[in-house]
Amino acid sequence: MILLKYILIVERTIKTKISYHFSMKYDDKYLNANNFDYNNRRKNLKIPRLIYNMSKVKRIYSEVNSSIYHYQEIHGKIPLWVLVEKLNFGIISHFFYCLILKDQNAIVKEIFEDYKEEYNYNKKSILNPA
Repeated sequence: MILLKYILIVERTIKTKISYHFSMKYDDKYLNANNFDYNNRRKNLKIPRLIYNMSKVKRIYSEVNSSIYHYQEIHGKIPLWVLVEKLNFGIISHFFYCLILKDQNAIVKEIFEDYKEEYNYNKKSILNPA
């Protein structure tokens, strides 16, 4: 049970950082393939599937009593930080994989900076034994 708790914390952290960084840079254009790494041939093949899966989740959760419905009806759009709560970790993993390398690096750096701050990271920690 304790392992699940920490897995969920990691998942929430990753979802939060990805949605925040992406939204700051691209606003709510997460269904626009141009905001992903189309120059990478391997990623290029996965981007249409990612967009299809996110569109499918939006459609499934667009029922009247959901947060997605609320944002669509009231604000006319669904922010990534709202949609990300409904995406499973597999879709989030594909989302991260399809990002431009510069965006991936910025997200990882932000997560690591938070880790250092929260856990008083220093040069003699497990991650950096030197």
